[in-house]
Formats: sequence, C-alpha cells, structure tokens
Amino acid sequence: MEKTRVIIVEDDKDHSFLVREALEQENFETYEVASSVEFFQSLLNSSFDILDYLQKNKLHNNMGIVVLTAYGSSEDRIRGYELGADIYMLKPVDVKELCFAVINLANRLTAYEPSGKEIKSWSLDKMNWLLSSP
Repeated sequence: MEKTRVIIVEDDKDHSFLVREALEQENFETYEVASSVEFFQSLLNSSFDILDYLQKNKLHNNMGIVVLTAYGSSEDRIRGYELGADIYMLKPVDVKELCFAVINLANRLTAYEPSGKEIKSWSLDKMNWLLSSP
C-alpha cells in the first residue's frame, strides 16, 4: 500500500523536525519545505498565500490542507477555513493531536478517487432504516 504523502511548510526547523518525526512514526511519507516557493517547487517536482493560490487554481481537490500557525484570532481561523483549510491549528501544536487529525483527513481523502468517483460508500436502506458501512 502506498504511503500518504505530507508536505510540511514550516520555516522553523525545530518545529518542522518535530512534526516530521511524529508523522513518520505514523507511517506518513513526509517532505519538508521552508517557504511557499519551495512548496510550489515541490508540487511541480513530484500561510494564506498558499491557500489563496490553491483555491484559485483548484489544486487541492484531492489534497488535504493543514494549517499550523501563530495567527489565532477568530477572523484568521475563519479566513483559513474559507480558503480551503481542512484543519487549522495554533502553534505550538500537540504532535499527537496533529497526527490523529492528519490520519483522519488522509483516511477521508483516500476514500475517494481523484476523479471524484466514490470508492467506499455507506448505504442506506430507507425501507428498513438500516445504515451499512462500506
């Protein structure tokens, strides 16, 4: 089975190291970049500016977006979610919480093909009021 890839965009090397180590222990394939420029270069080769770009160019349809930031006002969080963030966490983050959030996001994203066709789905028998898992 192919590992889920996570690109960590973080300019603080110590924080990036902690996040990478925690995610790799959960069997994610990780890449570290220090800026949005490196992020886009890494996308071509294998903060909010990134979210704006992803939203405008629809690059994140099958990509989860996790924002780890020091910007914690209600307006900042709402703006992050409006721009497409799936998870918005304030630094410093609890790496265990981050790992579980990323695992859940990856599980949700891998339940669908990039084409949007559903691979796994729940079924509802309305007549018998029975909900069946995939």
